[in-house]
Amino acid sequence: MVDYVSAIKKPFQDIQTLAIGTVLGMIPFVSLLISGYALGVGRKVVNGDASLPKFSAGEIVPYIKDTVFALIISLVYELPGIVLLFIGIMAAAGTILAGIASGDTAALASAIMAGIAAGGIFFLLGMVLVLVGGLLATMGVFYYLQSGSLMAGFNIGGALKKVLTVPFWVTIIVYFVMALAYMALFAVLSIIPIIGSLIGGGLMVYGLSVTGYTILGQVFKETQ
Repeated sequence: MVDYVSAIKKPFQDIQTLAIGTVLGMIPFVSLLISGYALGVGRKVVNGDASLPKFSAGEIVPYIKDTVFALIISLVYELPGIVLLFIGIMAAAGTILAGIASGDTAALASAIMAGIAAGGIFFLLGMVLVLVGGLLATMGVFYYLQSGSLMAGFNIGGALKKVLTVPFWVTIIVYFVMALAYMALFAVLSIIPIIGSLIGGGLMVYGLSVTGYTILGQVFKETQ
């Protein structure tokens, strides 16, 4: 059973790690190191270790590697949806531009409607596939973390089986509620000019990443 309470408390177990994670989370691009660190947390969970590791300068390269591989896995899963989104946008834009080129106001109105109709179906289907791909990628990433092989991350059948489980969807709902809570905390801290919003943003990045990969790791492990 997924231990949500422990996972939510986990980012706060070590003050030094919390401080480092919050500071790194404040800095654009550098905050990607948080993703790499959190992926490492997820790897430990899959291997049966629930402890919170400390940040290590010697692990920066593995942090970056895990982040890049996770992005590649996510991109591949979402690629069909991205392609359809692109087709939808191009179909709509092409039709509308043709209407603009005609110089006829009435024709332009018709072209806009035709563009929406031409690209709308592709766009909506693309959005659905991007969402589905993103959900599958959450489990695909853990196949990579478990084995250390990038190709293992493309176990679509295995990822689909895990996504189609009750624990997965309960976890997604819990994560969504937790994200709302962090956003509320961010809003409160933002009352303090500049510093408050920076701290709130950094804390949100760190907390959501660590807890997210902890509970998703537990789902992956539980549904094997």
